[in-house]
Amino acid sequence: MPATFVSGATAADGASYTAGSGSDTLICWTPTGYRSGTTTGSGQTYNSVSMTEREDATINLTGGGDPVINISDIVNPDSGSNTLNINWSSSLTTETGYASTLAGVDQTTPLASSNSATYNVDNSPSFTIDAPANSCIVYIRHHAANAGGGTPSWTPPTGFTERFNNTLITSPAFREFRVFTRDVTTALTSFSLSATTTGAAIGGVHGYSVYNEASGSGGVSIPVIMNHLRNQGIS
Repeated sequence: MPATFVSGATAADGASYTAGSGSDTLICWTPTGYRSGTTTGSGQTYNSVSMTEREDATINLTGGGDPVINISDIVNPDSGSNTLNINWSSSLTTETGYASTLAGVDQTTPLASSNSATYNVDNSPSFTIDAPANSCIVYIRHHAANAGGGTPSWTPPTGFTERFNNTLITSPAFREFRVFTRDVTTALTSFSLSATTTGAAIGGVHGYSVYNEASGSGGVSIPVIMNHLRNQGIS
C-alpha cells in the first residue's frame, strides 16, 4: 500500500490536531519558530504519547531572528482531537508549525531516511536524496531574507505540492516557513531536493523525512496456491 499524504493543518506547540482517516496512518509534525539565539526541541508528544524526533536544526544569523525547525512523527496516532507538545530549550519569540497525516505508512519501520541542514547566503540549498517507490516525502524550510531584496517568491521542489506557508517576519527582514510533500510513485535516485527562493538570502534551515509504504499482508496469495495445485495435477 503506497504511503500518501491525506490531510494537514496548522499546529504550533500546544495546538490540537485531529489525524486524518486511513489505514496505517502516521502524523508528521513540523513545528518551527525563531528567537535571538539558537534553540533545540525535545520531548515531543501527541496526546501525551511520545513522538519520534527525526530532525532538529537551528542557525545563529547576524541580527537575531534565528530559525529552528523540527521533524517528529508517530505511527497509529490516537483518534480524535489531541494536543501536540514540544519542549523548546528557550522560549521562542514567534512560532508556528504544521501537522500532516500520511496513510499507507509502514508501522514498524516508517522512516526510510531523513536529514536537516543550515545554510547561509543561498536561495537554493539542496539535499541529494533517494526515495523508494510508493514512499512519501515531507520537506520543510525556514528561510531568512533581507527585506531590501524584496518579498521572496518560492518555487516548490520538482513534483512536490506546497501544503503550508507562514511569514513570521516582514521587517526588517523576512522569515518564512513552508512545508511541501510528494507521494513518490517511481523510485527517486540522487534526486536534488530544493525549494528555490528569490531575493537577498540571509540563511536558514531546512530538512526532510521520507516515509516507507506499508508492508503487504504477508504469506502466499490464493492465486499462487491455486496455480501450484494445478501444476501438481490437483483440482
